[in-house]
Amino acid sequence: MDTTSPTSVLLATTNEVLLDDLLRLAAAASITPLVEPDLFGLRRSWYSCSLVVVGRDLAEPLTGFQPPHRSGVVVVGSARDGDDLIAVLGAAGTIGDSSTPPAKRWRTARSGR
Repeated sequence: MDTTSPTSVLLATTNEVLLDDLLRLAAAASITPLVEPDLFGLRRSWYSCSLVVVGRDLAEPLTGFQPPHRSGVVVVGSARDGDDLIAVLGAAGTIGDSSTPPAKRWRTARSGR
């Protein structure tokens, strides 16, 4: 898979502030992500990218859709989410928490390592 393609990273959030932060991070990594602003777009693109970055705002509703398990999913939120973010990850089951920061995951996805 060509990890430098515009669809190597999927960003899904309705939070404009978070999206702006993620887009700046992607630009710094020279990546043009696919952006899906809702659950339907997220589900449609679930397997099309090597890395899926889901905003905290869509993580909990996503669990209701019960997407198939896949690797390469990161849930991001703000410091205000705190333990609530961990609770959402635990309830999700199909969404994995990662100790690797998204920026490093993007560089990893881009470099193929």
